[in-house]
This record gives sequence, structure tokens and C-alpha cells, in this order.
Amino acid sequence: MTAMSIVSQCHPFVVGVDTHARNHVYAILDATNGALLDTQSFPTTAAGINRAIK
Repeated sequence: MTAMSIVSQCHPFVVGVDTHARNHVYAILDATNGALLDTQSFPTTAAGINRAIK
């Protein structure tokens, strides 16, 4: 079994995604204290997904 790292010890931000049929909502958290920094909703179209990852 391989030990897993705590994400907050490796990265400054954590991104969570709440997926739905018509849109995905992304949340960015500060990994050091869990503070919500921003949220954004994108449609599940090709254009929306491209906007989300850029």
C-alpha cells in the first residue's frame, strides 16, 4: 500500500467540481486554511469546458 499525501501539504490551492447534466460548478479553495476563494459555473458544452480549463 502506498501512503497518500495530504493535498494541502503539496499544493497551494484545491479545486472542487460539482458536476451536473447542464453545467459544472468549480470552487477554488486556499489549501492552507480551506477558505473559499472563488466559484464559477460553466456549461457542459465543448466551449464551456474549454473556458473552464483555460
